[in-house]
Amino acid sequence: MDRVRRRVAISKYRLKSQKPLYNFLLGNKLHLLILVLIILIVACSKQPASGDALQAKGGSGCDQVSVKDDKVVCNMQTPVANEKGDLSICSRLEWPLSSVCYQGVAELKGDVSPCIEIKDPEGAKDNSGISDCISAVAVKKEDVSVCDKIKGLVEEDAELEEQSTEFCYRDVAVAKKEDKLCGMIGDSGIRSYCLVYISPEKQSPALCEQIEDDEIFGPSLHKDLCFEYLAVFRTDAPLCEKIDAEYLRDDCFNSIARKTSDAKMCERIIDNENKGKCIGNVKYDIENGIDLSDITQPLP
Repeated sequence: MDRVRRRVAISKYRLKSQKPLYNFLLGNKLHLLILVLIILIVACSKQPASGDALQAKGGSGCDQVSVKDDKVVCNMQTPVANEKGDLSICSRLEWPLSSVCYQGVAELKGDVSPCIEIKDPEGAKDNSGISDCISAVAVKKEDVSVCDKIKGLVEEDAELEEQSTEFCYRDVAVAKKEDKLCGMIGDSGIRSYCLVYISPEKQSPALCEQIEDDEIFGPSLHKDLCFEYLAVFRTDAPLCEKIDAEYLRDDCFNSIARKTSDAKMCERIIDNENKGKCIGNVKYDIENGIDLSDITQPLP
């Protein structure tokens, strides 16, 4: 049972997504660009909006566009193309595009005030979206003090306030690669994750040694994960030996074996079934020209 619980914890950890929808839409500019391109493609299959409307300053001419999809494209084009940072454009968009828009303006201006305008699909104040937005601004500015503004803007939910603020501390610490900022985090689990994320960037096994025991998922889960991530990042097989949990140690050797296309590394795996899978995967990668030499995180 303990092994199952730890496996669940690791699966959730490797997703790196506390709020999947917002992290997908709001936390990745590539995803935003893809989203806009999809909308553009859809709109192009319909009656095109007039050139005057699409080029209207501040997007006000978009109100003259009759086709709904074209109006969305029109409203999105102005802030994307010329970065006007016009909040009035965001207010005309439907969720979740409105949330994307408000966060984009907030990051552009380095100001959290647009974040408070974020609403959920029903039009109510979206505390989760607001906290994500503030965190994005904090990361963009690399200013941990911005995280404290979460407490003032989502005060209706004390638990979310505290957790979101500490996740924000973590994100800024990772962005700045400053392990000292992890010390600002009160929750031992989030603090441990913070060190896990930073250790590969700092190339420091010593950071892994600082990680405290986990009361829920086992005494060495976070420390083991830290050594695993660092070992794969550095392609450093001896670091895998520092991992207490056998299955995570095996995972570590499997990832390095596939990263280096070295089936001999699989022989260090204890579990015979996993050892066989590792050898088979390395063989498959080689035969199909799959190059994993640039991976920086353990393979699932």
